[in-house]
Amino acid sequence: MQPKKKLKVIPIHRFFQNMDRLSKGLFLILFIALVGYAVGSVMAVEDPVRWSIEVNEYNSATEQEVIIRDYEEGYRQMSTEIGAWKEDVSLVATPIIPQVNIVLLFIIGQILGWGFMLTAATYVKSWFTYIVYFAFALTIFLSSAFESVAPDNYWPFNIGLAVLLFAPAYLLQQSVIQLRFAFRLLIFLVVAALPFFLQYQFAGWQGLHNSTVGMYPILCLILIVYTFFVSTDISNLMFFLATNAKNRKYRMKFPVIFGVFMVIIALEFLLLQQQLGWDLLNIGNEVPLRPIYLLAFAAVVMVGTKQSLFPILKTVITNRAMSMGLAGLGVVAMSTLFFHAAVGEFLFVFMIERVITIFFFLATLFHFFYIYYNFEVLISARLNFYFLSMMPKRLMYFFVVVATALLGFALEASDHGKTKILFSATLYSRLADQAFLSGNNAEAIALYSTAVGVAGGTVKANYNLAMLALVLENKEKARDHFQKARKFKPFPYAALNEANLEVDNFSLPQAKYILRRNQAQIKHPSVANNLALLYLAEGKPDSAILQLKMALEIEPNNSALYANLGSIYTEYEKPEWATKFYELGLEADAPSAALLTNALFHNLKYGTNIAITDSLINLSKRLKATRYNYALDKYKKREYSKAKEITDTIMKIHTTPDVLLLDGMLLFEQGKIAEAISRMAYINETFPSFRRYTDHYLAVSFFAAGVPEMAGLFFQKSVDNGRKDDLINAALMQIDCGNQARAFQLLGAARLQDSTLFEQVNKEIAMLQMSYGEYFMASIGFDMGSMTADEWA
Repeated sequence: MQPKKKLKVIPIHRFFQNMDRLSKGLFLILFIALVGYAVGSVMAVEDPVRWSIEVNEYNSATEQEVIIRDYEEGYRQMSTEIGAWKEDVSLVATPIIPQVNIVLLFIIGQILGWGFMLTAATYVKSWFTYIVYFAFALTIFLSSAFESVAPDNYWPFNIGLAVLLFAPAYLLQQSVIQLRFAFRLLIFLVVAALPFFLQYQFAGWQGLHNSTVGMYPILCLILIVYTFFVSTDISNLMFFLATNAKNRKYRMKFPVIFGVFMVIIALEFLLLQQQLGWDLLNIGNEVPLRPIYLLAFAAVVMVGTKQSLFPILKTVITNRAMSMGLAGLGVVAMSTLFFHAAVGEFLFVFMIERVITIFFFLATLFHFFYIYYNFEVLISARLNFYFLSMMPKRLMYFFVVVATALLGFALEASDHGKTKILFSATLYSRLADQAFLSGNNAEAIALYSTAVGVAGGTVKANYNLAMLALVLENKEKARDHFQKARKFKPFPYAALNEANLEVDNFSLPQAKYILRRNQAQIKHPSVANNLALLYLAEGKPDSAILQLKMALEIEPNNSALYANLGSIYTEYEKPEWATKFYELGLEADAPSAALLTNALFHNLKYGTNIAITDSLINLSKRLKATRYNYALDKYKKREYSKAKEITDTIMKIHTTPDVLLLDGMLLFEQGKIAEAISRMAYINETFPSFRRYTDHYLAVSFFAAGVPEMAGLFFQKSVDNGRKDDLINAALMQIDCGNQARAFQLLGAARLQDSTLFEQVNKEIAMLQMSYGEYFMASIGFDMGSMTADEWA
C-alpha cells in the first residue's frame, strides 16, 4: 500500500456537530444516561450490596440516675434524682433484597435505551433491522409483563404490543409515513414504556421486579454480545489518539504505539489470568484494576470510536441514527449490568468480569495485528488513517471477530464452562428473590438452595438462606450458611449477623473471634462498631474507642458510631471528649435516635449544653427514650410547659413508670399539687420499684416550697419505702416545725439503721445540741472544727 500525502482530519465528535439542535439535546440526554449507568455499574460491581442491603440499629437502653434538681437553704442541700436513658447501638444487617429505586432505575434505562434503539432501527434500509424489533418483543414476552394484567388470557395483550411495535416500525422503515426523529422516538418510548406501566398499575413495584427476572436471560445475552462488540474500543481510542492529531508532528511513531499496546495487552493478560486462575508469570493474581473499568470506559467512548463504522454503513443508515442507536444499545446493556450487580448478584459480577477479560484481551491482541498488517505503511508515514481502519485492502476485520470469538469460546471451554454455571446460579438466585419478595419463604429456600448446589460459592444465596433460617429459628443452619457466605470472599454482613447470633447465645468470645477475623480481612465500620461493644463488655474501653475511631475514618457520617463513642467517654468520666463527639455526630445528615438520647443524657449528667432542637427530635423514628430524655432536659431548664407537652405525646403510646413519674413531677411544678400527689400514690402502688423516687421528690419539692410539715410527712413515707437516708431529712423537717424531741428520735433511728449515715447524724445532733447551748455535749460527738461557716450560722 502506497501512502497518500494527506488525509482529512476528522474529530471524533463530528457526528455530534452535524446534528440539529433538537437531536443534540436528545443525544445529550441519552449520553448522560449512558455515563450514569456506566458509573453506577462500576460502583455496584465494587460493592454489589451497596444498594440491596441495609444495616439497622438495635438500641440497647439502660437507665441511670441523674440529678434533676438541687435545692439549697443555708447549709442544707437536697436533690431529686430520676432515671435517664442511655443507649448502646449494635448493628444488624438485613437480607439482600432488591430495592424499589434500583428496580425503577433499571426500568427507566431499559425504556430509554430500547426507545432510541427502535427509533434508530427505522432508518436502517435493510431487513436485518427487524432483529432489533424481535429482540425487544422477546424481551417483553419473557418479562411476563401482561400476565399481571390478565393472568389467564394475556396473549391478546402480547399480540397487541406486537402490532403497536411492528406496524409503525414497518411503515417508518419503508417510508410509507415520514416523521422527524423526535416524533419517532416519542412513539417508541411509549411502546417501550407501556408494558411496564401496565404492570406497575396492576402489580406494583414487585410486579416490575418480577419482570426483571423474566428478562434476565435475553438481557444477559445482549450484555455479553455488547461486551464483545465494544471489546476493541479501547484499542480503537488508542489508534485514534495516536494517529489523528491535526498536526502531523504530534502523531505517534510506531515504536511508541507498539509500546503502549504492549502495556495494554500485558495489563489485560494479568486480568485474564486472575479470572482464569492462572499464574503463568509467577507474580500472583492481585491486579489493582477491575475488568469493569474497561467495559465502563469502552461503553462511554464507544459512540465516538465506533464512528469508523460509518464509512461502510452510510448506504444503509444515517450517521445520526447510527450514533443514537449505539448509545441506546449502551444504555440497555449498562443498565442491565448495573441492576444485576446492584441487587447483590456476586456470581453475575464474576461471570461478566470473566467475559470482559477474555474478550478484551483477545480483541486487543487481534485488533493490533489487524491494524499493523493492513496499515503499517500509513502508521510509519504518520497519516491520520483512523476513519479508514474499517476499509482494509488485505486482511478483513471479520478476522478479528472470528478469531476473538473462537479463541474466547475455547478459553471458556477449557475452564469447564464456568460462565454457564455462573449464569444458571444467578438465574436461580433471581427467581429466589422473586419468591422472597412475594413472601413465599419455602420456595425461596428451595431456589436459593438450588443456586448453592449449582455454584457453591454464592455469597447472596448462602446469606439469604441464613436469614431465612433465622426466621424459622433454625440457628444451626443459619450459622452454617453465614460461614459459607464468607468462605470464598470476605463478606462483613455475614460476619456481623453470625456474631449477633453468637451474642444471642451468650458466646461472646466466639462472637469477638468472628468479628476480629473479618476485620483482619477487610475493615468494615459496622463490624468495628459491634466489636467495640464486645470490648466494652470485657471492660476494655480503650480497645472499643480504637475500633470506633477506625470505623469513623471509613464512615464519618454514621451518627450511631458517634453515639457509642460519646457514651463511652460519658461513662468513663471524660465529659469534654464526649461533648466533642456528640457535637460531631449531630452534624451528620441524619442523627440517630441513640445519638440524641445519649447527648441529652450527657447534658443531664454533666450540665453541658449540647444543642438538641425540636427539629432533631422530630427526625427520630423512635419515640420513648429520646423524647423522654428531651422532656427531662426541658424540666431541668424549667421549661415546664414544653416538657409537659412532650410527656403528653409520649403517654399516648407509652405509660411506663418513668414517664408517669416525670409527668407527676411536672404536675407539681405547674401547681397541680393534688394531682401530683395522686399520681405518685398510683406509681407507689403499681410500680413498687419506683417508690424511692416518688415520695422523696414530693418531700424535697415541699421543702423547696417552704412547707416543712408536708416535706416531713413525705420524707417519712420515703423512709418507709426503704430510703433510709431520708431519716435525716425527716428529722430536719421536724426541727423546722419546732419538734426537736421528734428530731432527736429520728436522728437516733438513722444512726442505728444505717451505719453509712453515722458521721452525718453526729453532725446534725451536734448542731441541734449547740442550738440549746450544750457546746460540751456537741463537741463530744463531733469535731466542731470541721464545720463550715454556713453550718455555724
